[in-house]
Amino acid sequence: MAIGEIKGGLEWAVRKGEPIKEAMMSFYNAGYNRLEIERAASELLRTTELVPIDVKKIGPSLQINQNKIINQGRRVRSGVNPSQKINPRPVSQYPSQKGNKKNNFVVVILVVVLLLLFSVLLGAFFFRDSILNFINSSFH
Repeated sequence: MAIGEIKGGLEWAVRKGEPIKEAMMSFYNAGYNRLEIERAASELLRTTELVPIDVKKIGPSLQINQNKIINQGRRVRSGVNPSQKINPRPVSQYPSQKGNKKNNFVVVILVVVLLLLFSVLLGAFFFRDSILNFINSSFH
């Protein structure tokens, strides 16, 4: 289901004149799965030839020849035989999802700090009477 949505979004972006790599990065930054984006882009590039539509011409001007608009927006099938085996190729240069050692180290440090802060919070909760007595005796 998500691949169809991504494919439709990529198609719309490319028709508006945005490069497909920028459209793919937009989906990636929005939280979509990198592999699904690549599959959708690969499928889109394999099955259609997209002709960009100039949105500025369509919006304000109603005197444009409608046949010209329809012909510009029409998808043209490429000569791909469905029985041929097509090797999927990477469409983009996304960063690898495998974590490097620097990122893993930062995550470990953050988790340790979080656990320490949580322990301090629990200690303050359970020993609040002792802490309050100590503070009161210090100022009197």
